[in-house]
Amino acid sequence: MKTRFLIITVGIIIAISIIFTIFFEYPSKKQHYEIKVTGMKDVYLVGEKYDFSYILSGYGNPCGYSKITFPDQNGDTVQIVSSSSCFANTPMKEFVLDFQKNDTTYGHVGIKNPGTYAIGVEFERSATFEPTQGGKSFHVVEKICDDSDSKAEAQCFAESFELCKSSYMSQQFFAENGGLVSLKAIIESWNDCQLRVYSENSLGEHTPFNGIRSVCENMTVNENSLNFENCNNADYPPIMFPIQNSES
Repeated sequence: MKTRFLIITVGIIIAISIIFTIFFEYPSKKQHYEIKVTGMKDVYLVGEKYDFSYILSGYGNPCGYSKITFPDQNGDTVQIVSSSSCFANTPMKEFVLDFQKNDTTYGHVGIKNPGTYAIGVEFERSATFEPTQGGKSFHVVEKICDDSDSKAEAQCFAESFELCKSSYMSQQFFAENGGLVSLKAIIESWNDCQLRVYSENSLGEHTPFNGIRSVCENMTVNENSLNFENCNNADYPPIMFPIQNSES
């Protein structure tokens, strides 16, 4: 009798230990999902074909309702909707679904008109679960100024601005104080020829404006520097060209 009682007691202790381990060492997880658009560049030339896909990852079940939105060759929005059902009592798990690896891509067209466009991906696990969204915006322009010589690149961009020709420039320049400025700029011919500038200053002098879009009224290029003038979000210092550019 004592032996039987001892066995029952040990069994209860083991069961309590297992339950304690499950609840305290492996706490229950909440469903969560994330979407990342893949295969896209920041800028395309007019007529240049673009393709994209996406990665759906998280903890839960990867079956549900998906909606993909993207522009066609005229810039009009296209939607592709699909859904899949889970088997009953399918357990939740960590997962990563890279749809590009399954040769599932979208787009496949070149956009005929310059502009700023957007791609959107939405995944909804169920009607009671908040949809997960991801996306990416990109530009379509007539010209990309990408000369290896930063002064020539700046001159290309300035000439495009004078002609109100949609153009894009991305480059690292030297700031007047010696730091590096990573700069992206775009001429929006489709939007009253606005000049938009995005910059990151390595020395942090313009930290409140880092990564923030500025709309500038003018730009000039002289022998040593590029200047953006009358910008609404930042007072940009002259951006200096490397001395070796003229000799390389």
